Amino acid sequence: MRSLLSCPIIFLTARVEDADQIDGFTAGGDDYVIKPFSLDVLGERVRAHLMREDRRATPVAAQARIYADITIDFGRRCVEVASPKGTQEVALTKTEFDIVELLSKAPGHVFDRDVIYERVWGWGAEGDPSIVREHIRRIRKKLAQAGARQDHIETVWGVGYRWAAR
Repeated sequence: MRSLLSCPIIFLTARVEDADQIDGFTAGGDDYVIKPFSLDVLGERVRAHLMREDRRATPVAAQARIYADITIDFGRRCVEVASPKGTQEVALTKTEFDIVELLSKAPGHVFDRDVIYERVWGWGAEGDPSIVREHIRRIRKKLAQAGARQDHIETVWGVGYRWAAR
């Protein structure tokens, strides 16, 4: 599996013997969770593994992406808009930047509001996914005020949002 995937592998099993756990780790597993288990604890274990993967998989060379008139620097967590008046940094909140990052790292992919909410606010977060619509509106407004010549976030009616790969 490791030759095909670069994600955490967590075994969920009822097998409790030490030999079974050792076999799981030897096979390349990152964690071994024995039944019964709490879904909340499992969620936090998955989140911890994913955060660890993110820290390891953040190459310095691929920290920025340029789309037409917008540059997104993921390392510095900033967005700049190039316009005839010059380059202007857009003051995005943490949540707004997280949405821009999610969408722009998968240009053309449509994310529905529930998925955006889950990925930005966290798995199992309490709240209303319709708040995503308001954050998208604010991002669009800030980019336009900075001089963006086009709307980089497209609405796919009845489905969600995508980053326009132009």
